[in-house]
This record gives sequence, structure tokens and C-alpha cells, in this order.
Amino acid sequence: MPFIPKFPEACRRLDLDLVRRTLTKHRLDICAAAKELGVNRADLRRLTWHDPKLLEDAKWACDLYVIHCRSLMIEGLFSSNRRKQEWAVDRILSSSLALGHPMATVVRSRPKSKSNRPPSPFLMEIARRRALKKAERNRACADADCGAWNRQYLSPDS
Repeated sequence: MPFIPKFPEACRRLDLDLVRRTLTKHRLDICAAAKELGVNRADLRRLTWHDPKLLEDAKWACDLYVIHCRSLMIEGLFSSNRRKQEWAVDRILSSSLALGHPMATVVRSRPKSKSNRPPSPFLMEIARRRALKKAERNRACADADCGAWNRQYLSPDS
């Protein structure tokens, strides 16, 4: 028989539906949900261990929200309204779906150094050169894309 933790006493006053909605609101972040509910995060974690369906339902609701947002973006892309199309493109390029694309506005974050020392000038110079190369590559890709678009849509014979 599997071990099932006891229901935490601090969580007796909480409505389980409220806990589920709060976990969904904070996208399964137990610390933020516990702060909003006014309970200790360890107690909220124990509550989710006691009733794993709370987390499952909250995750399901989060997944549905993501699917809904993606469907709105796709709907906007195929809309006849130009502003909706531009909105959808902006949303897609600023989302994590576009990581690595040259036109993406979102960048991967690097883990911060655990050292309190400033980086060496040599490493800073290497990072500066890499950033310049990347910007040059992105500019070249953007110019090539715009050139193709200009040739296709702004040609004098059309």
C-alpha cells in the first residue's frame, strides 16, 4: 500500500477548488500560490501530495489555456484583418516557440555567474565580438527576407 501523507492541519480551512484555481493562476508555482492563499509552502506541498489530483487538474487547466492562446495566434495569422495578422506574428515571434529564429524577439537567458568577481576584459571582448557577429548575421537575414518580399510584392510589373 503506497504512503499517503496526512491532510495538513493548516490547510483544513482551504477550499480545494480555490487551491486548484490558485495553482492554475500561478501556473503550478507552489510558492506563489501558498503566498496568495496565506499558508506555508510546505503545507501546500503536503496538500498536493495528499491529493495529487489538485496538481493534475491545475496542469490540465494550464495546458488548455496554452492551447487556447496558440489557437488565437493561429486564427490571427489566417485572419483577413491585417492588424490581427501583425498581432499574431508579434505574439509568435515574442514567444518561446520562436527561440533560435533570426527574427525572434525572445532570447535565451544564460545562467548568472556565481562569482562576485567581474568578468575578465578578455571574456567581455569575446562576448562583444560574438554579439556583433550575431547582429550582423541577423541584419543580413532580415535584409535577405525583405529583399525577397520586395521582389515578390513590390515589383514594377505587378
